[in-house]
Amino acid sequence: MKNKITFYADDFGYNSNINKEIIKLNHKKKIRSFSVLSDYLLLTNKNTINFVKNKKVYAHINIIEGKNYDPLAIFVIKLICGLIDLKAITADIQRQIDILKKCQIKVIGLDSHQHTHALYPISKIFISLAKKNNISMVRSYQNLKVQTPRGRLCFFLLKTTSLLSYLRYKGKFDLPETWKLKGNSQYYMSWEDKSFSLNKLNVNTDIIIHPGSKFDKNNNYVRYL
Repeated sequence: MKNKITFYADDFGYNSNINKEIIKLNHKKKIRSFSVLSDYLLLTNKNTINFVKNKKVYAHINIIEGKNYDPLAIFVIKLICGLIDLKAITADIQRQIDILKKCQIKVIGLDSHQHTHALYPISKIFISLAKKNNISMVRSYQNLKVQTPRGRLCFFLLKTTSLLSYLRYKGKFDLPETWKLKGNSQYYMSWEDKSFSLNKLNVNTDIIIHPGSKFDKNNNYVRYL
């Protein structure tokens, strides 16, 4: 590969296998950073929590899985229908940030489990809480890239839902704030099918991976780690 590839790992804390793989990649300096699921982290052992202490990580905010709006389809329907308790969502996001801070973890960015912060008004809440907590980065969708048919379908669904969410709450056809933030080109390996190839990339790229899980539909990036 002539281009520069940077790997980011999501879902630390989700289960022991994911934790093990991210810890291994971090020790080998194969990933630039990773994101942490606060609630799941609390269910792990002391050694796992100690590993994350004083590290600069993203808070991987979960407002769906195991909560009132699980699964994602239910969340989207309720969001579009205006049936989401935004005050409760805001409080829950702040609680998750606070958990990481109490564990002495340095939160440098926010992103979301199942891409909920791509939608309005969750996007606005993320940006507001990032500012409130002196968190410098929120994962952007501005330069989101896709390569495979499955990737293009996932991109279409997310962008369409984001447009509809903004129309529902703001009364005009536009994308939420998180689609306009500056960011590098990035691919989500949980979207791409097995025809994805890193060798086809011709720009500096961020690859969002989920090591140790079944989320990534193509994991040919493993040979580069």
